[in-house]
Amino acid sequence: MTDEAFQKHLKALVSKQTVEVEFLKTVKKEDFFSFFKDRTAVGAPYRKKFSIYVVSSVNGEQQSTETNGEKQTTETTEDGNNLLPSPELPPLCYNSYFPLYVTEHIDDIITLTYQYFNMLKREGPKQWIFDECKDLSAMTFRFKGKEKPRNYTTQVAGLIHKYSLSKVLSGHGGPHLMSEFQPDLITMVMDKLQPDRMRIFVVSKKFEDKTNIKEKWYGTDYSVEDIPDSKIQMWSKCGENENFTLPEKNDFIPTDFELVTREVDPVSFSLPELIKDSAMTQLWFKQDDTYLLPKACINFELISSLGRSDPVNCNLMYLFVSLFKDALNEYAYDAELAGLHYGLECTIYGMSFAIGGYNQKQKVLLAKILEKMTTFKVDPKRFEIYKEMYTRSLKNFSAEQPHQHAIYYTSVLMSEFMWTKDELLQCVDEMTVEKLDAFIPQLLSKLYIEGLIYGNVTKQIALDIVETVESILTTKCNTKPLLPSQTKRLRELQLPDGSSFVYHEKNHVHKSSSIEVYYQCGLQQTQPNMLLEMFVQIIAEPCFDILRTKEQLGYIVFSGVRRSNGVQGLRVIIQSDRSPEYVEKRVEAFLNSMDKLWKLNLKTVKKEDVFSFFKDRIAVGAPYRKKFSIHVVSSVNGEKELTETNGEKQTTETTDDGNNLLPSPELPPPMVVTSVAEFKRDMGLYPLPRPYIDLQKARSKL
Repeated sequence: MTDEAFQKHLKALVSKQTVEVEFLKTVKKEDFFSFFKDRTAVGAPYRKKFSIYVVSSVNGEQQSTETNGEKQTTETTEDGNNLLPSPELPPLCYNSYFPLYVTEHIDDIITLTYQYFNMLKREGPKQWIFDECKDLSAMTFRFKGKEKPRNYTTQVAGLIHKYSLSKVLSGHGGPHLMSEFQPDLITMVMDKLQPDRMRIFVVSKKFEDKTNIKEKWYGTDYSVEDIPDSKIQMWSKCGENENFTLPEKNDFIPTDFELVTREVDPVSFSLPELIKDSAMTQLWFKQDDTYLLPKACINFELISSLGRSDPVNCNLMYLFVSLFKDALNEYAYDAELAGLHYGLECTIYGMSFAIGGYNQKQKVLLAKILEKMTTFKVDPKRFEIYKEMYTRSLKNFSAEQPHQHAIYYTSVLMSEFMWTKDELLQCVDEMTVEKLDAFIPQLLSKLYIEGLIYGNVTKQIALDIVETVESILTTKCNTKPLLPSQTKRLRELQLPDGSSFVYHEKNHVHKSSSIEVYYQCGLQQTQPNMLLEMFVQIIAEPCFDILRTKEQLGYIVFSGVRRSNGVQGLRVIIQSDRSPEYVEKRVEAFLNSMDKLWKLNLKTVKKEDVFSFFKDRIAVGAPYRKKFSIHVVSSVNGEKELTETNGEKQTTETTDDGNNLLPSPELPPPMVVTSVAEFKRDMGLYPLPRPYIDLQKARSKL
């Protein structure tokens, strides 16, 4: 730049008064040149560059690299003038982001974060950690399952901006596979994790009314502050924390992905096979003959009569499972990384757990879980946290949606035995750490185990797995089998033919009311199952269209199958601002109009079969019709809500827009249930459904 040009720019800058005029008079051309060479030029020692790419996709994917069909590598403009030559630039470095979801003790947590970074820097890159990550990424890529096309294409489109096309799908050096150990690059990244390069985002309600900037588009209130130098210095000199160490080697990473020997003909043994039936254990086995992957599923239910003996034990059972799941988090991360997953749930009969994923190390994870369970000790602090959460959930049940209440009360009334939320809530104060510590060995002292193992396993491997379960339980807890009478399953109430019952409950929180109308259809069997499923499929669309779209009874309108304890039936659930009595009449009017819908062309099921099913069990006046209605009535607007809406009785046969409603059939008055205990006392019980597999024949093959 000439001296004349420099003076011209300097005068222009003074005229804009963007900086102090007196200071500008002392600036030399060499100062500006040094500034450019030090901070802006390619290769400048203090150059700090950040690029934002906003890429148009109007003309397709080629837009990012090409224009008008020509790659943008030419050094001339469209009119033939030469372009300035492009300098060689170092590869881009993408920003790192470490989210920490906390709003308290922020400084302490940042200190711990940098202490962990310092430990990593001292230890340096480790070959064995890279090898673990390499093996895990190769395993994930090799056995990657199907994804939803929309999610997959979106993910791949994003990766194109980070990796070359040859590496986006194969993953070599990209998102899936790792090619070579490069400790120098790891060290380079670690060296850049310094407090003076840090930006902190803190989002919390506690900053309300303490911000001074409003975001332009969404109106978000925020403020920006410099991090004090004292804190930067503190974090720069925070040293290490003696409690931080590198993780142990992951014992769950599989190395054997071979398929086991095929033992059985898949045609002859298409169903699970009973391979053990003792006083303590019943084990079913099925070798995978479809997917042919090195994976398996292990499912066990530990049945105990203690958990449901009274509300206190029921609460203790729930807390034990919750606290045990919490304690298993030490295995959860390593197992998940290695393609293993487990689930643990509290059931009315005891507890169930399942393990899935790569089969080689499943036995290792299973043994660790059982060892932890048999030696489990309650942490008093965690106990208080989970007790408070459980108590709050019981109390908050009253605030749940009315349709959830309708579903719940149907279960209470139809089941042979079930502790109610109120009964459980009355006993929460009796739960103590001491009682739970005493409850756990009692629970594990007598058990019955039912299991199913499926996948890339042999019969002998399955037997070895269940032998491990029995051995740990008997050795650690001296577990004995339950008596046969203690393993029986609960049954469902059997409503009389031609009966109709109604049960009312209040909801004191929501304006809406809700109903569940349940038509009990009998035990689960192949033919009734098929007919019920077919009937539900036929009415699903017109039920939603008529009751929700046309009659606008409410936002939630559902029809489907209800199955419990081997008994099934049709249920219709509606949440509405109208009275339950009126809504129930509209449900009956809809079902009464079903004669018009029998325009089917079925292959193995005749139209007459489904029609007879409807006429025998669902239709008004059907000989085997068994109906139970649950009315959850809102009391927010007072008692008037029970029979009226907007001040008018709901007897009109037209919708709000004047269309005629389906005519309501004449119904016999239902029997009102006022006492759950007395109702259950007077009802019979269905037998339990017979197993699909003949147990006598299965036992004879052992």
